[in-house]
Amino acid sequence: PLAKQVVQWENNKKVKIVPWDFTCFPSQNFKNKFGAALLQYVQGQKTWSDVKNEVVKDWKSEAAATA
Repeated sequence: PLAKQVVQWENNKKVKIVPWDFTCFPSQNFKNKFGAALLQYVQGQKTWSDVKNEVVKDWKSEAAATA
């Protein structure tokens, strides 16, 4: 059902599709840790607050490393 909705919106000429640009997104390691934290959340092993705090901490760390 979601894929059908996506296709409908993509084909709607009244809607402007904005391309995603991830040039400022942190490293693959950040994405891996974020994905793992999300998995633990859906498995009931972390709270949403835990996930948020971890992501904010990791994002700050990565931003500092590339500054």
